[in-house]
Amino acid sequence: MNIHIDRDMLLVELYAIRAKVTDAALDSDDVKEAKNKIDNLISLISTAPQAENNANFPRMRVRR
Repeated sequence: MNIHIDRDMLLVELYAIRAKVTDAALDSDDVKEAKNKIDNLISLISTAPQAENNANFPRMRVRR
């Protein structure tokens, strides 16, 4: 059984979690750290290639 999770599904859920954390309106260091971690995760998922073979990223070329 394969479970396919879409990138957009993850992003929607992460934005919802971030909204809940923001609505808490607490200015503690824990809330700030949670917001930063969620933002970092969102940016990581947004910039990750969609294909498993990394076709969206340019190939590295090494000169000899």
